[in-house]
Amino acid sequence: MNLQRIEDEALHLPKEERAQLIQRLVLSLESPSEEELKSDWLLEARRRAEELDSGLVPAVPGYYESRVPGLGGAFIEEFEALAELIGDSPEAWQVKLEPDIRRAPLHRFPLSIVYRKKPSCFQVLAVAHDRRRPHYWLGRL
Repeated sequence: MNLQRIEDEALHLPKEERAQLIQRLVLSLESPSEEELKSDWLLEARRRAEELDSGLVPAVPGYYESRVPGLGGAFIEEFEALAELIGDSPEAWQVKLEPDIRRAPLHRFPLSIVYRKKPSCFQVLAVAHDRRRPHYWLGRL
């Protein structure tokens, strides 16, 4: 099979399937090694912790609490309840991106838990805002 034939067949796929194919192809080019991922995540975690510690950025519950007293606690309660539901039934939410990437929305907040099912648990890829940079987490796959 040559490149021209693959392209011709791909262009005849439905729009959603073409988008999934594009995402898979891009991810296949940009996949870092496991060791690079660990190193990058450690650096990112440290950077984020420094931003939180310095007060440069508020944590999500702190942001909501600063807007309305009690809202930060409500966010934590809803997040924990949703995480427990995901743990009990990880397949309850539809696959949004292959392979097995799911998005579970919070009800009172414009955020979703983006996760994938693992054999005995689930892995949170992001707590993503539903409207701002909705796919920023794709590089974490």
